[in-house]
Amino acid sequence: MFNPMCLSEHAQGSPVEFLRPRLHADFIRPHIDSMSSTIEELAARAGAFPVETVSARCVLTPEQVAKYNSEGYLVIPNWATKDQLQALSAGAERIVDNFDADAHRSIFTTTKQEKVADDYMMESGDKVRCFFETDAFKPDGTLAFPKNKTINKIGHALHEHDPVFVAYSQAAPFKSLCASLGYEKPLLAQSMFIFKQPHIGGQVGAHQDSSFLYTTPESCLGLWIALDDATPENGCMYAIPGSHLKGDGPEQKGLRTRYRLKTVTVPVDAEGKELSEEAIAAGAVPAGTAEVRKTYFDPPMNETGLKMEGGVCLDVPAGTLVLLHGALVHYSFANKSEKQRHAYTLHVVEGAEGTKWAEDNWMVRDTPFPAL
Repeated sequence: MFNPMCLSEHAQGSPVEFLRPRLHADFIRPHIDSMSSTIEELAARAGAFPVETVSARCVLTPEQVAKYNSEGYLVIPNWATKDQLQALSAGAERIVDNFDADAHRSIFTTTKQEKVADDYMMESGDKVRCFFETDAFKPDGTLAFPKNKTINKIGHALHEHDPVFVAYSQAAPFKSLCASLGYEKPLLAQSMFIFKQPHIGGQVGAHQDSSFLYTTPESCLGLWIALDDATPENGCMYAIPGSHLKGDGPEQKGLRTRYRLKTVTVPVDAEGKELSEEAIAAGAVPAGTAEVRKTYFDPPMNETGLKMEGGVCLDVPAGTLVLLHGALVHYSFANKSEKQRHAYTLHVVEGAEGTKWAEDNWMVRDTPFPAL
């Protein structure tokens, strides 16, 4: 199996190359050339970090490092400017505008213990793709709201293929930040634009990022930027301090589960669709078998003790960066308000010798992770 942590010189690219329009084919319009100047302008704005971030905020103090190591998260105010946030939001709007909602109906959810792997989702690790909210559709299959109000997230390689997000994600302040935490060769494993839509923005259950992006030893780091003011009303994040640690405390259990990928043989009907145990018990006769890919939590989530309670409310203003340890338990409630809660998240893993990417992680890639 291909190891995305085997970085090649080609994967690193160059700063000039990253500013060129490189949208994945899912989103290319027939007249993309006419939009290039707009893309370049947005990219320049997205990558224009404030002087204080470049000179000081990106280098953590010993006190900040100690706080992160102790609590599992760290809040850094004023990381990005309002103009940067607007550029990122405009970049996301452009992607959604190009997205064909009728061609792809993949729904993002964190509530199922095991499911047949959605190829559109699983193969998005090196692509830019949109995913719907669970309440995005009416019973007849049509959209319940305007398209731009039904998307749950865009993932998972914005940092790699969209020039606006490349300019922001590959910027030097992030590399300096990772160096402050001891990363020798930080690799960008994943990126997501989270919409948390008004009224239908779904909750994200208690989880740990390393469950999904597992390395040995564990090295996942989340870099979460608030694009809007995050409040309890619009579904801000909650984090349980110290839950990333292994110790004697009630929450100090370390990483509690893995989200794995497996290939299994299942009974299917004449159309090749998997037959459930219930269907077979009711009299359905399999027409044959087929191999399918499934994702599953190991151990099951109901055995992990992860709960949406006891967290510190991270109600932070727009422009705030929150660092999240991969084993930190965090969650967010649904957004039932009239205000959106956009955020952009990067996930970094260590690429230095001695750290290994788990081959049964859910993400399937054919190319190496880009380096910071």
